Amino acid sequence: MIRKICLIAGQNFSGWHRNARIWLTFTLGLVLFADMPFIDQAAPYRLVRTTREIWLAGQVVYVALSVIVYDLFLLIAESLIAMPWAYTGNVWSETSAAFAYSGEGSGAVPVSLKTMEMSTPYACTLMVFLLMLLYSLFIASLMLFLNLTAGSAAGVVGALLINLYGYLLNPDLLQKIFDIPVTLLYRANVLCGWLSLLRHATFPLHNFGYDYLPRISVSVMIFLILTAVLLVLSGVRMRNYNFTFIQVEE
Repeated sequence: MIRKICLIAGQNFSGWHRNARIWLTFTLGLVLFADMPFIDQAAPYRLVRTTREIWLAGQVVYVALSVIVYDLFLLIAESLIAMPWAYTGNVWSETSAAFAYSGEGSGAVPVSLKTMEMSTPYACTLMVFLLMLLYSLFIASLMLFLNLTAGSAAGVVGALLINLYGYLLNPDLLQKIFDIPVTLLYRANVLCGWLSLLRHATFPLHNFGYDYLPRISVSVMIFLILTAVLLVLSGVRMRNYNFTFIQVEE
């Protein structure tokens, strides 16, 4: 069974080099999995030789590996862009420390004092990558479930709405809209930190020992649980999914 799952995932990877959509996605950073589950003319032959559950598991393995590749691509690309100005040591540079402790760089450079006090640069990079990877896996799992439930457009709309929700659930934005008193701003920040998945994926917006924001371990568990639930629901939905294949005359 594991061999069949890996073969199905490998078949999806085999078409990357000649798929213009994949190259366009890496170039523009657009949505990578808008047409999940990936149904092509070879899908009926795979489904005849295996079960729907194994076929879906192969799709899930493919999506997970693709998200890792995509996030690594973004990490490497951003590292190359920042390389001329980067400080390579595993200690915070004097410039970043000056920005963080003075507070003068908070507007132009997102340097968090909490981040500097509780981690090293490379450890911070790994945690940021992990949080973004789990958030990407959650979004991909959500798109898969919505596509199986309501059609290919539902996944894209759902992903956009989740990201829009995370962007709007911002305490500073809510303070401007609803004129929240400054005395309640901290409570609003904590509430948004727990309710917004986008903020769960943001490394500095966590509890490092002296506030009520979610800890990184809690955010990791939330993403893992939500992703697992969505994949289970996708498996249940897959049992009644109606495949429609277009016959192509050669």
